[in-house]
Amino acid sequence: MNLLDEAGEQAVTYRSLAKALRVTPMAIKHHVGSREQLFKSLVDEVYKKMEFMPSTKGPVNRILNLLESYSETALSHPNLTLYILSDPKLYQGPIEELTKSIESELGILIENSLEAKTVFDILIDYTHGFALSVASSINASVGGPITVSKLKADYLQRLKWILLAASRHS
Repeated sequence: MNLLDEAGEQAVTYRSLAKALRVTPMAIKHHVGSREQLFKSLVDEVYKKMEFMPSTKGPVNRILNLLESYSETALSHPNLTLYILSDPKLYQGPIEELTKSIESELGILIENSLEAKTVFDILIDYTHGFALSVASSINASVGGPITVSKLKADYLQRLKWILLAASRHS
């Protein structure tokens, strides 16, 4: 995971993994399978914790909770998140479950399915924009703990505003 986090998806090769683990490239291939299987395993491992979100009261709070957990994970592993966005096959498993949970909660919050889909797209785009831009500022040493904390608070406040505005409009 460190190799991916530090150098990006293109740096994750059987050779680079073998070198880091002090084994042969064939040993890596034998144990993890294809490159696609390797990334699928990484996604499952990193994002599976979102499946165990504590339930909170009301769809707005549950959606906020889910998106906060997702954004934290995306912030921790922005290169993996970018790779997921480039390969729809990686949406299976924990990401698919997260998507279904958010869609379900939006269905409770917003009666019109077309409006719910539009709000879903806005929330996901906003979340990715937030997480990936903050992650890049951290990588560029622009942000610090106070800045990131403030940005997270602003992000959650704006998410809540979007959800409340959408629920009132519905």
